[in-house]
Amino acid sequence: MTIERATPDPRTLSPVALVDGTDDEVIAQPGDSQRMLALAESLQAQLNDLGVRGSQHLRLTAFFVLIPLCLGMLRAITGPRMSSVELRNFTVFAVGFTALTCGQAVRTYLSIRKRSSGVRRSLREVVTLLRESEQTLAVQEHWSAMQRAEFRIRLSQFDIAP
Repeated sequence: MTIERATPDPRTLSPVALVDGTDDEVIAQPGDSQRMLALAESLQAQLNDLGVRGSQHLRLTAFFVLIPLCLGMLRAITGPRMSSVELRNFTVFAVGFTALTCGQAVRTYLSIRKRSSGVRRSLREVVTLLRESEQTLAVQEHWSAMQRAEFRIRLSQFDIAP
């Protein structure tokens, strides 16, 4: 005697059962979608902040490298002739200062890049999770068509490709 398992009718299952095949595990609680969207928006803000910080650092580096070099060159062109010792001292100072400033800029750039890649990875996970669970969340939380549209619009603002 063979016992066949009947396929459950999707109309009688809870939205949770439609996603993972069981009816006893709750995937999301009411309000989780809004909490996850808020998390994604805060991660996006962190990512934007890191980008702004990186561009500010780049401008400061350019300022601290170019201004002293330009002033030194201006002095060399318009001022009295420098002796070979003064020229050597200025060259050593300019090269050393430029190397130190550029080294610090590279270190800061790598630090910002490392932090932003972690935040970008987290954002990608959250947005992917929200996109995959949109259908279930809409059914479970009884969203209207306008609420679904708002959810999709908020999801579309992130820098992560679908």
